[in-house]
Amino acid sequence: MSRVWFFGHARYDLWLALDHDFSGHEAISPAADAVVSQDGIKKLSAFSFVPQKTALCSHKFFGCNTKPFAEKWASAFSVYAEGSSDKVGFEKIHETSGKVVLSAGAQWYQCYKAGAPRLLWAKTGDQVS
Repeated sequence: MSRVWFFGHARYDLWLALDHDFSGHEAISPAADAVVSQDGIKKLSAFSFVPQKTALCSHKFFGCNTKPFAEKWASAFSVYAEGSSDKVGFEKIHETSGKVVLSAGAQWYQCYKAGAPRLLWAKTGDQVS
C-alpha cells in the first residue's frame, strides 16, 4: 500500500465511528473496537506499506490533533506521515476538493522516522491537502 488517508475525528488516536452529545455538540468516544490507538499501530504489518525511501506521497491523517498519531505511524512503518497539532475544520471540505482548513493555533506537520517533524502549514485558514 502506498499511503493511507484518514478523514475524521481524532484525539491523539483515530475514531472510526462518531456520535455527538446534541446538547453541547461534543464528540462522544466510540466503542473500543472503533478506535485505532497509537498502541494499536503495532498490530499492523510494516511490510504492508511502501517505505519512505521509495514512497512518492505521505500518509495523511486529516483530523484534529493527529500529529502525535502521525509521528507514531511514521516511526512504526518508516514512512512519511502528516497530521495536525490542533483543530482542523471540515466545513468546506466539499467546496475545497477534500482540503481541511487549519483552525486558530493549528499547525500541519510532516513526520518521518529519523528526525523532528517538519512544519508544512501554520496559518489560520490554510487549506491542507
